[in-house]
Amino acid sequence: MAIRIVICFPSGPALALRAEAAHLALALAASQYTVTVLGTPGPWHDAFRRAGVVTHEGELNGDTRRTTHLLREAAPDLVHAFGADTAHRVLPVISPTVTTFVTLGHESVARLNPADLRTAAAIFVPCEYMREQVGLRLPGTSVITGGYLLSSDRKFSPLRTQQLAHELGLDPQAPTILFADVLAGDEADVALALIAAAPMLAQHIPGAQIVIAGDGARRADVQVRASTMNERLGRQTVSVPGHREDIPGLLSLATMAVGSGRFAQEAVAGGVALVAAGPAGLIGAYTPDAMAQAQRTCCGRHGALPPVTPRALASELVGLHEYPQYRDRFVHEGRTSLLLQSERMIRTAQIRIYYERHLTTPPEAETEQALTAILPDDLRETLFALPALMALRAQKPWIALQLVVAPAYEALLQALDLTSHIMPKPAAAKDWPGFLRSLSTPRPDLCVCFAGDAPSTMLAAGTRAPLRVGLHDVHTGLIFTHSVHASGGATPARAFTLLHELGVEEVPVTLPTPLIPPDSEDHLRHQLLAAGVGDHEPIILLAPAAPPAFAWPAEHWEVLAALLAEDRPEVIAVLDGGDLHLPDRAVPLETPDDPAALLALLTRAVLVVAPDTALLHLATLTSTPTVALYGPTSPEGCALPGAAGLSLCAKPDCHPCDAQACKDRHCLRDLAPAEVFGAIAMVQAHDDNASYEIGHHNAAVSHHLAFHAHVQDAP
Repeated sequence: MAIRIVICFPSGPALALRAEAAHLALALAASQYTVTVLGTPGPWHDAFRRAGVVTHEGELNGDTRRTTHLLREAAPDLVHAFGADTAHRVLPVISPTVTTFVTLGHESVARLNPADLRTAAAIFVPCEYMREQVGLRLPGTSVITGGYLLSSDRKFSPLRTQQLAHELGLDPQAPTILFADVLAGDEADVALALIAAAPMLAQHIPGAQIVIAGDGARRADVQVRASTMNERLGRQTVSVPGHREDIPGLLSLATMAVGSGRFAQEAVAGGVALVAAGPAGLIGAYTPDAMAQAQRTCCGRHGALPPVTPRALASELVGLHEYPQYRDRFVHEGRTSLLLQSERMIRTAQIRIYYERHLTTPPEAETEQALTAILPDDLRETLFALPALMALRAQKPWIALQLVVAPAYEALLQALDLTSHIMPKPAAAKDWPGFLRSLSTPRPDLCVCFAGDAPSTMLAAGTRAPLRVGLHDVHTGLIFTHSVHASGGATPARAFTLLHELGVEEVPVTLPTPLIPPDSEDHLRHQLLAAGVGDHEPIILLAPAAPPAFAWPAEHWEVLAALLAEDRPEVIAVLDGGDLHLPDRAVPLETPDDPAALLALLTRAVLVVAPDTALLHLATLTSTPTVALYGPTSPEGCALPGAAGLSLCAKPDCHPCDAQACKDRHCLRDLAPAEVFGAIAMVQAHDDNASYEIGHHNAAVSHHLAFHAHVQDAP
């Protein structure tokens, strides 16, 4: 049976997953399959070329179009994705007729998105703990605990080993102890303990040298400790080569290894004596008695174990060195155990049988999932979440969306017709117990918290969703299964970043047009009539109300209102301008309490002038032309898609804004009324979507501003 197979490599420094993907690709190519590799294969490029494996290098990032094109070009019968990030990007764009497999690492648990993995025929994981965790998120999907895909012998010639030793500055004849992991968090503590054990090792293992491979946030700390230890011992005892893709090559140099997880499996399967030690503690020499404990805790990742100390590490390593007969026996027994328990043997015949068996089974259809989205209590930030929610609806139509909103915004979101499932937060304390019960009954599959405040974070925990995504904070590590780091203030792009964890791509969207109830329009009509505004009179709406950081100066609003009242035929309506000195023609209005009535007012206006506030972005939803006044924020980051009109940004070179260095917000103060008046004239002349910045306007606008320049000196 001729089978075309695509192997998708993991992104980032996933050394063990890359090695597993490479060994699988080479084994399949040896069995005369047509094998294509997508992603960055690293040092296996030459081996793939010799084996006839087709490679398309480059990280599989968020470029959906490129990924889709490569998959269509390969026309695979089967796709095997390694790593959660790669699976989230690849599986949603694969045809339902293609059988898919996924291999996950330990780091995948926090980022797992069940919606993107339901079509997988099987998911391979490294330990029983992960099998249980993934099984809870994907009931009905085959989750398999498999061994590491390794060849039976380390295929490195003595010459290649000597070359590698020379490259790293090592003595190929001296005992070498290898540690490989991400140098961040508790993993780096194991590396530091190994460095601290170097003097004790030097006493009992002459010439012992330590290699610590990996990269991460704490690599600099590890490097400093290594340099200090080398100076103390008077020779290069510890080498820190950084990120390495060629872990099998390093193992060919190693006499013993220290580590956990997939690296531990690779070391044992490669014939290297192992001291199993990880972030959770020390298991010790990888003996038959320790194997059961190692399998239960996955080499110290899941379970309470003795702490990793320099003395304990040195004791285990010295014992393995001084008793080679036991060391060889432990290696043989450990290697045999790994091969026997592996459900993905490297023997290509068994891989072929396994694949062909699943190729006859159609992939599971996409089933509906429930997602609860917790929106901020700030209306501006709620509106910024709309593009992401629209993209979610378009790209994941099988997800049933439920919105948790502030009670004041319920009518607005109903008017937008995003979903029929809207849960307003209770106004009375007595209603909260029932609300919290309904929040988790039935329990949603996913929860996304667009708000960054503590009450919203607690609501996300109350959903009891197995996957909870929210903004990163030191207090949210136990609440969100995945915390997203997003610097800066609230923007539509930040909301999209949260949904990236669900596989939603940031694509252009069309925002919904609000459905305004007739009674809201009637209420607005009577309000305008009471203010002296007729049914058919056009309105230019000024909205000065804004938080202090976003507010245009009051004196500028007064000058602008005077200019418009003198020059424009429209009714000049000013929202909540009670403290302003307005000309006689200006009509003061109060902002309607009903959001639907406010939408009706924005629809009635022929133009809206406002700073970066919720009202400005509501005008975008109604397609009303706007003149937007930006200062500490920028239109590039904050404008909603489809905004019509002009965006004025007095200091475009000031972004991102440094609030500490510029407490008086001179950017907004420098935005003169005459310039805003000129922008209004441009919009009224139907130059929508033009680009306008201070110092870069065209000759016609310059002439118009010069004509009104005397107004800037008005009292």
